[in-house]
Amino acid sequence: MSDEHLRKVPEILRECAPGVITLVMSADDYFDVLRGAVRHGDGSRTLLICSSLPASLLFSTLDGLGEQTAEIKAVDCISETLMHPKEASVCYVESPRFLEILLLETRRALLVEERGTTVLLDSVNALTLHNSRERAVAFLEALSNRLRREGHLLVLFYINNTVGKQESIMHDLEILSDRIIVLGDSESNPF
Repeated sequence: MSDEHLRKVPEILRECAPGVITLVMSADDYFDVLRGAVRHGDGSRTLLICSSLPASLLFSTLDGLGEQTAEIKAVDCISETLMHPKEASVCYVESPRFLEILLLETRRALLVEERGTTVLLDSVNALTLHNSRERAVAFLEALSNRLRREGHLLVLFYINNTVGKQESIMHDLEILSDRIIVLGDSESNPF
């Protein structure tokens, strides 16, 4: 499955840019899909919004898998909550509940970027765990509207087969996204 995602994800993102795309995947496919999305952004045109795993952990994992991460920018809103070590090159937001600050830091990280940056939100699921569905959707709407206007691509990662209140965001993702792509097993399609 790994090679398939490494080939397929960059193709899908090329077709969709600029705009908003939701990638629905299993937890087992997460890192392969992330690698494909990072390859699409060519590193220097990639901003990673970390809401489920600390940036240092994501970067070290990607580095271990042979991906170039030196040029990737990151806005991390989970490290302080988990008391994880910080890196100087990453912008930190105190909590995934501070969505307004997360939006401002994301906008600031993109100020010097040209059009065509790939912005990866590592987990919609994590945002809905830390916030009400309404707050998470309002944040995603504000973020997606800003990025569309500025000519960027927003890629939302949704981990399928999770239970709880995350399921209630599916309808909102259908409205918000230009495309929703279910990767892997289509029998577990949440849509």
